Formats: sequence, C-alpha cells, structure tokens
Amino acid sequence: MKKIFPVLGFLIVISLNLYSQDYLISTHNGDTITDCSGFFYDSGGATSDYGNGETYIITFKSNNIINTHTKVYFDEFDIDPTDTLYIYDGTTTSSPLLGAYNNTNTLLFYPVQASITNSSGNLTFKFRSNGSDVGTGWKGTISCIPECQTVFSVLDAALTMPNPTDSNYVDICFHDTIKFVGSGVFPQNGLVYPQSNATSTFEWDFGDGTTATGQTVTHLYNQVRGYNVALKITDSHGCVSTNSLGTRVRIADNPLASIHPIPSICSREDSLIITIGFQNN
Repeated sequence: MKKIFPVLGFLIVISLNLYSQDYLISTHNGDTITDCSGFFYDSGGATSDYGNGETYIITFKSNNIINTHTKVYFDEFDIDPTDTLYIYDGTTTSSPLLGAYNNTNTLLFYPVQASITNSSGNLTFKFRSNGSDVGTGWKGTISCIPECQTVFSVLDAALTMPNPTDSNYVDICFHDTIKFVGSGVFPQNGLVYPQSNATSTFEWDFGDGTTATGQTVTHLYNQVRGYNVALKITDSHGCVSTNSLGTRVRIADNPLASIHPIPSICSREDSLIITIGFQNN
C-alpha cells in the first residue's frame, strides 16, 4: 500500500503541470496564446531577471465560450523605471492602450482585463527594456472572465476621517484611528448590466499586513511610519477594479520626549531655565 502513495503523488504533480503552462514572453514572441490558465512570465521565467535591450510581444486569447475575456493578475512585478510593459486592449499593438507599467506605475497585486468594448476579448503585451538596469520581471496568473464593465476604486475624501490632502495623503498622529470610506466609479454602468456600491464588495489592504472588508472600515496602525493603502472593488459580475487607489497614510509621533518640572523660584531670582527634551524620529 505504501508504494502507491509516491506513484499517486507523482501522477498528481503531472496532472497539475498539464494545466499550468508557463508562457515566457521571449519564447512566445509574436504568438497568440489561446488559454484560460497558466502563468505569464518575462524572459527570465520564474528564476531569472529579464535582459537588456529586449522587445517582445505576446497576445492572450480566451478558449471559453462563456468567459470570453482575458484577465491577468500579477503576483510578482519588478520592472526598472527605465523599462516598460505596455498592455493593449485587443489583438495587436494597434489596439487601445490600457496602460504602460513599471515600478513607477506598478501592477503588483493588480489585475488587467479585456474591456467590455473589446469584442475579441484578447490582451496584447509588449515589453521593451533599455541597455541597462534590469529588474526581476513579473509573474502573471492567466484566467478568463465574462465581459466586464469598468470599475474604478476611489477614496471618499469627504467621509474619510481625517480628510485626505489634495495629494491623497492621510496624516495622523500615532495612536489615532482612521476611518476609511471607499466608493466605486462605474463609467459603463448599465451598458450591459447595472453596477453600484450596494451590489459590490470592498476589500482593503492597509499596507501593514492587515486587511478588512466593507465600504466603510476603521484601522489603527501600531508603528510610526508611512503606509500605502489599497482598495479592491468587485462588482456583481465578479469584475474587479484595476486602478491603484493611490492613498498613503503618514503617521507622526509626538516630537516632545519630556518636559522637565518647572523649578521652584521666587521673584528675587534673576533667571529661569526650562529644559525641553526633543525626541529624534
């Protein structure tokens, strides 16, 4: 009986690998991949950096008659600011540009997906690197989804307390609690199906390893530093917001370490010295 387990485990691994194809942009340069699963990598694959002076193009296409549109979620993303991954909403680089991404406009933990106006459901990726300063690249998980209307996540500045600045910073003192209120923006609402905050789910990532769900949440940070806050909104069709919230929390500590007690003096004494200690941050 024990001899069966290793064989069974081996068969399971083989079975999983059959359904988890790796697609390197360099290996499939110029190809159209028809698949709704697998992993999308830079030229270095899962273990190496991409190279200098690269220009590669790849297109992903759904093979599902119901889930007709391609979606790629980036589990890993490290592209030097001098290099760029371009994503097009269609079958070629002549299709509408969804965005240009690197470490200054990251896709880490964000999905990209073919839009509802994209009849092909395809996504085309073009990567270009310069002659120096590479990154570790990316890993994208490929899936297929129904036609999705656009969802944007925003911070409700009027209801979030304290109110964010014009630069979308939320400044607080240490030990203060923040109330975050999010909202969805649905520019294609009603084009195919109705969208609203009431029928959507809200998932927050506070940047300190903790998360919460709900349109309105509160959070208390336990360290003095800055944190990037993320919000993912999923509508009733399972379509997900693809933009960065762009909110950063800045926490300040009390700069006064201590105030020494006022000394006992009388009116005849000539001077008063009060020492205030400042805490270095």
